[in-house]
Amino acid sequence: MRSLAIIGVLGLGLTARAQTPDPNNQYHSTVHARAQRDDGAGSIVISARDLQKRGVTNLAEALDLIPEVQVRQGGMGIRLDLRGAKQRSILLLIDGIPVDEPYFGAFDVSAIPITDIVEIRVQLSPASPLEGPGGDGGIVEVTTLKATGGRRIYGRVAGGSTPDGEGAVTGRTPIGENAGVRASAGARYADPGYPVLAPDKSNTTFFDRQSQEYASLRFERGTPGGRFTADAWYGHRSFFIPPTDFDGASIQAVTGEDAARAVLGGEILRGPLRIALGAYGELLARTTDFYSDYTLQTKTSHQDLLTGRVGGAAHLDRTFSHRELTGTVSARLSVDGEGATVTQTMTKGAWGFSTYLEAAAGVRLRWRWLRLEAAGGALLPLDHIAGTWPEAKVAVGFQPNQWVMLQLIGARKGRLPSLRELYDPIQGNALLNPELTWHGELQLTIKPHPLVATRLSGYLRRIDGAIRLDPFGGTSTDRRNVNLDTIEVRGLETGFDVARERIIGGGFTYIFEDANSPTLGFTAIPNFPRHRVDAYLASSWKRKLGGLVRFRWVSENFVQGTLLPRYQTLDASFWAQLSKNLRGTLRVDNLTNEQHEQLPGLRTLGTTATASIEGVWE
Repeated sequence: MRSLAIIGVLGLGLTARAQTPDPNNQYHSTVHARAQRDDGAGSIVISARDLQKRGVTNLAEALDLIPEVQVRQGGMGIRLDLRGAKQRSILLLIDGIPVDEPYFGAFDVSAIPITDIVEIRVQLSPASPLEGPGGDGGIVEVTTLKATGGRRIYGRVAGGSTPDGEGAVTGRTPIGENAGVRASAGARYADPGYPVLAPDKSNTTFFDRQSQEYASLRFERGTPGGRFTADAWYGHRSFFIPPTDFDGASIQAVTGEDAARAVLGGEILRGPLRIALGAYGELLARTTDFYSDYTLQTKTSHQDLLTGRVGGAAHLDRTFSHRELTGTVSARLSVDGEGATVTQTMTKGAWGFSTYLEAAAGVRLRWRWLRLEAAGGALLPLDHIAGTWPEAKVAVGFQPNQWVMLQLIGARKGRLPSLRELYDPIQGNALLNPELTWHGELQLTIKPHPLVATRLSGYLRRIDGAIRLDPFGGTSTDRRNVNLDTIEVRGLETGFDVARERIIGGGFTYIFEDANSPTLGFTAIPNFPRHRVDAYLASSWKRKLGGLVRFRWVSENFVQGTLLPRYQTLDASFWAQLSKNLRGTLRVDNLTNEQHEQLPGLRTLGTTATASIEGVWE
């Protein structure tokens, strides 16, 4: 069903509706065992075409186009927040596979290039129990190019003033009538210099040097009766990790990270019955040097980390119809396990392993102007059965006519502590309980004219047992993670779009959010500004030329106990279809050269420019 949660992506000029799927390039389901995706998934949808127009190079830049999403520097690299939910509460999927690092419970979203991306879906409300473990803060799902189809080569080169450069190529070819292979490879290098304030109060520059190389290979076979996919991915990179939102100026230099992932998945179609099966495994090895501050003059310790995850799932869908009533009954069972071993100088080594099972069932109904999605289930930590908790989500939609859509959402979803929160040699606490989130939301979309769309969303969220580094634990050597208390979050999002994809169009979004708790007051969630404004003006002419200018204003917010001042940015991008096969893009960020603080002592880059040329041959 068409969802009211599909809010306009202002950076791209999208209105509040999903994009039409491209049957030549997209899946109608994911590789891993999950529900089929459609316009009823209640998600913001960004297509590959939108990404090309904006000239973005990775997932972080793509998500930064969405006003409701915060992409920023933070602990463990470039991070994203959804309505105050940190990344360990966000379910990040690539073709249905969770890719957050098992140890940290997070993933550097700038490490995912857009070369193979066909579609990005962002769901701001909690995940359904049918999505499996995690996702109490929302879902970011990336769908990549399928291997079946005609011959296709996609190449991309990009360079910027930071300085940075990227090159990538993806190709696929059919094997016989119903099978195909897709291969891709790429590399990226960047060395941006961020202005920082050194411990002696002098101004200096922190060079955030990054390098990445990756390759993937996919085999796929599909027939009207089903589909089978085998996928493998490998990547190597090095990068810096800035401080967390909570304390200190400690810098982590990841001198080497090797990651590998393998996936087997498919589905069987028998009339109204669909059975999807999937299994995956991933492994990550990382070496890290710790420094006391941005000058990198004092090395404090060294860490070796080996972590991995395996899992399998089965999903069942059964469609039915009776007169004007149509629907789908679904059930899902998944088992996942993750483990890590970590050694760090001047501490005792640590290791840990967690296994958990989630069982869920649900129904999706459509009758005239009424839409209903409901699911319930339970997550069972297999090493602590007594810690089992129930989960549920219900979404009721009303569409009395073509101009008005209303949706009510209620959910209860939890997340297990990450392996780092449990077993870190310095801060770990093996006695942590899960975080449990209650969520309620109302969404309204009104389209008084085909060229005008307005929207309003209001939500309340309560997080019980929020996991935090104990603010009263003393020194950095004896502070431990604890289940601190209850955090209450509330938010209001409103905006409009006019004349999307016409010669001249534009839009505006205003967001209000805040959080409080008995212990931390109104600074319960760091890096959570109360007010944000996003506005854009876009132009497109005969699909040959286009441009976009975007203004963003963000109010004051607390990070590491420091009140960072408000700031504004102005960005622009321009694209042109150079020939039948080639497209060129120029993107200029921070046109006003405002270098505001993103962390205490760490400022953003000034004006930067990035140019790219990409081509598709089919």
